[in-house]
Amino acid sequence: MVQMSDIKPDQPWVPETLERIEPPDNWQKHALRVHDVLLAVRGQRNSAAMFHGEMDAVAAANLAVLKFKGDALPHYLTWYLNLPQTQEQLRALRVGTNIPFLPIEALGQMNIPVPSIDQQHHIVELYKLWHEEQQLMTQMLEKRRELMAGVFQCLLTNETTA
Repeated sequence: MVQMSDIKPDQPWVPETLERIEPPDNWQKHALRVHDVLLAVRGQRNSAAMFHGEMDAVAAANLAVLKFKGDALPHYLTWYLNLPQTQEQLRALRVGTNIPFLPIEALGQMNIPVPSIDQQHHIVELYKLWHEEQQLMTQMLEKRRELMAGVFQCLLTNETTA
């Protein structure tokens, strides 16, 4: 079962970490399909992620399973729903004070711009490249930190033996 804590827009699904449940008799009626977009509808985060179909799974009750019709690519819609300005719109649509809830009806009232398929592909590809760059920069900073820790250790070792 995919839960809200599993919705990490920029990270792949890890089947081993998903909650295992005993499926009800009619579970296939609720089974997630490849390219379903999952949106967290309870709590402070309304993150979206696309299901890639790595395993048989169902969504927990606090997730909306969005199935789009028309010319919108699921990758594009996931990207769009996670944009900061879209997240602001979603925050404005939430109801409740203790545990905010995003009503499905409110989602239906949102206007989502849908550019041409080519433009959507360009946006998604550019986003993937930007995300890869962010990961590489993070790795580079970690390696630089390790290098500097080694340099400082060498300097300390040389200083104390001299």
